[in-house]
Amino acid sequence: MQQVPDEGLIEQALSLIATSEIATERAARQAASRLAAWRARTPQHETAYLEALRRWKLLAVVAPEMREHFPQDIPLAASRGMSRRTLLGLGVAGACTALLGTGWYWRQPLYRASYETGSGQLSQAQVPDRADGGGLGTRIDLSAQTRLAVSLYRHERVVELSHGEALFTVAPDASRPFRVRTRGGEVEVVGTVFTVSDRGGAVSLAVEEGHVRFHPAPRDARWYTLARGGPSLDLRANTAVTWRDGEVEPVRRIDPESVAAWRNGWLWFDNQRLDEALPAINAFRTRPLTAASPAVNALRLTGRFRSADADSASRVLEAILPLRAETRADGDVVLRLR
Repeated sequence: MQQVPDEGLIEQALSLIATSEIATERAARQAASRLAAWRARTPQHETAYLEALRRWKLLAVVAPEMREHFPQDIPLAASRGMSRRTLLGLGVAGACTALLGTGWYWRQPLYRASYETGSGQLSQAQVPDRADGGGLGTRIDLSAQTRLAVSLYRHERVVELSHGEALFTVAPDASRPFRVRTRGGEVEVVGTVFTVSDRGGAVSLAVEEGHVRFHPAPRDARWYTLARGGPSLDLRANTAVTWRDGEVEPVRRIDPESVAAWRNGWLWFDNQRLDEALPAINAFRTRPLTAASPAVNALRLTGRFRSADADSASRVLEAILPLRAETRADGDVVLRLR
């Protein structure tokens, strides 16, 4: 697993890089020499240097925007050894370090939007993230009872899925990775088609096309966190994985038609635990089905059901599983073992 570089070390490297690029010839040579020695100290220094260099190169793309943040007229220092150009170079280097080192500039979103669907409701969102700037690119299909937020930054595209299930058809852009963040961890892609599901219990990921990398979160993560709960997993077309309470189940093969089958009016289950299947069914019901015990939750469900018939799902479950459904006075249905 790749180590996350320390921001303090990145700031040091940025300062040296900026000075070596902008300052006077003598000061630039001295900075380059210090930078070479600094990089050689530890592997952590070299990792921080590579990240700082990446940010510095990205700055070249947006340099006209950045100039407005820098003072155009810097007063001369009292010391005769400091030329005006050196002061300007060091001033720009300091400003670049402050903006890039702390991540302020890169954390300013270029676009933000939130989406939510109700019970039995499907929706579609188009994201303006085409690499050529031509307009709409990534498409997100939202299943019922789904909440998510989209943020586009200069260096990445981020979706925070707080509840529900969505299908992502991602526009390729190698310079801006696409990430989906959930309680169960982060999914990172460049261009692919996949679903992510989080309805409060297990978090599932299924890939229809392409290649994604899943970085699982630890057991007690309440929301996306930089902490990792285990090694990253690479998934490709027609495979899926489930994260449950900090544990990642083995990657499994899936029927390609099962990915986001709700788009076509189907609820598709392939040997899924009932505590994972019930929330998906309930998203299309007017009153929820609940399990009376952990033993009910542990039952496995296989089959396809029309989402339009979700209100009669209790009768179907009674027919294929050792269950009986009891309707409460408030209309909720409890599933018990027979």
